[in-house]
Amino acid sequence: MKIGIVGGGSIGLLFGYYLASEHEVIIHTRTKEQANNITQYGITIDDKGKKETRMVKAATLNSKIDFHDALIIAVKQYDLEMIMNDSVVIFQNNPMLLFLQNGMSHLKFLEQLDNELIGIGIVEHGAMKISSNSVKHTGKGLTRICAFKGEVEPLLSLFSGTGMKGLQVIEEHNLLNSMHKKLVINSVINPLTALFQVENGKLLSNPFYLEIMKDLFEEVISVIPVREETWNHLLLICENTSNNRSSMLKDIDLHKATEIDSILGYVLEQANQQHKTLKLTKFLYSAIKGLEKRR
Repeated sequence: MKIGIVGGGSIGLLFGYYLASEHEVIIHTRTKEQANNITQYGITIDDKGKKETRMVKAATLNSKIDFHDALIIAVKQYDLEMIMNDSVVIFQNNPMLLFLQNGMSHLKFLEQLDNELIGIGIVEHGAMKISSNSVKHTGKGLTRICAFKGEVEPLLSLFSGTGMKGLQVIEEHNLLNSMHKKLVINSVINPLTALFQVENGKLLSNPFYLEIMKDLFEEVISVIPVREETWNHLLLICENTSNNRSSMLKDIDLHKATEIDSILGYVLEQANQQHKTLKLTKFLYSAIKGLEKRR
C-alpha cells in the first residue's frame, strides 16, 4: 500500500522505517533538505547499537497531498493546529487517517474532517532523532490504535508483517480511557523531565523527583479519570525508556515551542471546569511556559 507520513521528526522517521518493510512510504517534511536526504539515503534506525537502513521516498509538505491509501500525521500538536487552521484540504484525498499527537486538544480538529476512517494512535515507544534521516529506537513499548471514526481494522492491518515486529501495534477499544491514560503519563513525565533537565529514568532513581512525580500524578488524576493501574504503567514506561529524553525536554533544549498547552493546559482547563485548583500542575505549566519564553 501507499502510505504517507506527515512529519519528519523522531516518530515520523520511526514509523516510516518500520512501515517501509511492507509498504511504499512517503515522508512529507517541512524542508526540502530533509526530503532530499531521506530520498537519497533512506531512513537509518539505531536499535541497541544495531543500525539498519531502509529506502523511503520523501517530499516537502504543501497545502495538498496526493492520494495515499493511508496518511499518518506525526507532527507535534502545535504544528497540527497550524496545518488545520491553514487548510484541511491536505487530508481530503486520503481515506484513512491516523493521528499520533500527545494531549487531547486536537480532538476538536478531527471533528471537522469527513474522511472515511480516522484513527488515533497512542505511542509508547521512545525515539530520538539523530539526524534528518536517522532515528534511535530508545525504548520499545506498544502503539495503541483506536477508532475516532469508522472501523479500526484497516489501520491495524497496515502494521502486519514480519518487518513490523519492532513496532508492536494493538487495538485500544476505549478511546477516551486510552487518551486519558496517555495524557496523564505525558502530564507527569514531560514537564518534570523538561524542568529538571533529566532523562526519563532519573525520575525513578532520584527519590525526591519520584516524590514530586507521585504528587503530580495524584493531582492530575483528580480531574482526569484513569484506571488504578495507570501509576504502575507510568513507572514501567519510565523504566523502559530510562535513557530517553522526553519530547518536551528536547524541545526546550532546541529552543522550540513545546506541547505544554495541549497537555497540562488541557488538564488545567478540566480543573477549571470542575472548580478545582491544581497548584503543582499550575506551577509546572507556568515553569515550562517560562522556559519557552526564554527562546
